[in-house]
Amino acid sequence: DCLLSRGLGDVYKRQVEHMTEPISIIDAANFVSMSERNFQRQFKRETGWTPHEFLLHLRLDAVRQQLSQTDLPVDKIARRCGLLNGEHVSKLFRKHLLISPMEYRRNERSAQNQKLSPISDSIAINPSILAFDSTPKKSLADGLQ
Repeated sequence: DCLLSRGLGDVYKRQVEHMTEPISIIDAANFVSMSERNFQRQFKRETGWTPHEFLLHLRLDAVRQQLSQTDLPVDKIARRCGLLNGEHVSKLFRKHLLISPMEYRRNERSAQNQKLSPISDSIAINPSILAFDSTPKKSLADGLQ
């Protein structure tokens, strides 16, 4: 019996909508009328993740989005995303992303700024290419000297 037919989509939706709240495996299993053990097994079989890993992934994605789009302190972002505090977020980031939240924010901002600028600072432009000779030419060959 496939969890998709028993409401796995509803479980995903519920976890996304309530990720800032404590979510227990028992509540999620009850939501789809399954035992805790069967729910965990079926969830892992169908998604490749345990329910806890899935929820952690959702929360970390939300933190990453907030870090790149807001100037909020990490502690406030942590609470908004259902995690304990900024220190907990820092530990999770170092464990899963191998970088601190502030380094992630800096890197994201830098990448966003590079996307916005037409020419990256790391590209060296030969100044002679930018020079424009406005003297009239008699033929194409004259212009290619």
